[in-house]
Amino acid sequence: MRHGLRRAAAERLCHVLERILPPRHRDWARAIAAEVDAIPDDGDALRFALHGFCGLVPRAAALRLHRPFPSPADAGSSRSMSDMTLRSSSLAFGIACAIGAVLLGLAYLALAGAPARYLGINGGALVIGLLLVALTRDAATRLSLPPGIIALALSFVLLAATLAADGAAEAARWVRIAGISIQPSLILVPAIIIGFASVRSRAAAIATIVAAATLALQPDRAMAGVLAAALAVLACTRRDRGTLAALAAALAGFVATLLQPDRFPPAPHVDQILYTAFDVHPLAGACVLAGAVVMLLPAAAGLVAGRGASDAHLAFGALWGTVILAAALGNYPTPLVGYGGSAVIGYLVSLSLLPTMRPRGDCGRAATITAPAEPDAAADARTGLAAAA
Repeated sequence: MRHGLRRAAAERLCHVLERILPPRHRDWARAIAAEVDAIPDDGDALRFALHGFCGLVPRAAALRLHRPFPSPADAGSSRSMSDMTLRSSSLAFGIACAIGAVLLGLAYLALAGAPARYLGINGGALVIGLLLVALTRDAATRLSLPPGIIALALSFVLLAATLAADGAAEAARWVRIAGISIQPSLILVPAIIIGFASVRSRAAAIATIVAAATLALQPDRAMAGVLAAALAVLACTRRDRGTLAALAAALAGFVATLLQPDRFPPAPHVDQILYTAFDVHPLAGACVLAGAVVMLLPAAAGLVAGRGASDAHLAFGALWGTVILAAALGNYPTPLVGYGGSAVIGYLVSLSLLPTMRPRGDCGRAATITAPAEPDAAADARTGLAAAA
């Protein structure tokens, strides 16, 4: 029987693997798919597909992050070496900060005696976030959707997730997927803010207004405050009509959350850890504080680099700085250094949407070169299968 559930799952894994690998390495996925098709037993085929998928996903992430944009050979055109270097180095620095903060958080969780499952979820969220960075950057080069339209779509996803949440649990800010609690606002609101900061279009402004109304509906004081703080910072840099309307909606949403009860008790290893970490051990407290500082370094780097990136990096710093402040003031998740995969994924997704940092005074004139040819695809396929085996 070639059309059972396990066979379909195996074929789907091969399809996903082919999609996430760069074009010149997709022969690896095709070779695995051919092997899967040749295996008569559905269970054995699924196990082989899972083995190959788990073996090649880290390689796919490394290849995507090493070259977040298509090479000149893939695109059929030449590219400025200085532009490619700036894009790769700015993204790589942000990813290094994310990895560093998460590792510091894992150190805190280990010192605090958190369940091993907590460490696994945060580590898994880091891997998922890195894959989303790779896919987001790749999709940006293939799709011509304006950032404002993307932000608007994300705002309606946030609204739908809120309406679909279990109201009886009095926690509309959370949804459960495969037994794991997810906070959609921590994943989607940062992306909406960065999208608005990058373009400030009408669609992006509407996205922030929908997000503000949704956060008021939940209610979520922390993320409503994050949205208002980020938009206030952006309003200081440019007082156009769309920014002021978005800020007014965000402030109204924040006030609405203050008028509603929010009595969630602190959760161990999630809330108030900026204070309790030092009670665990001085090293645990140092890890938490260092991780919080490392999170904000990409914003500082963008402001130093300057040209064309200041607004988005200001918003990035304001939003994550406010998330940290909210965690210090109330019973709200401490991002990256505390337990919770939503903040890890949201941080990396917002990081992937930041514009390219260009040095001040860069005139955009640089030597144009062509990237060197890559190794033979068949040889790469054999190497990839060996790595997956």
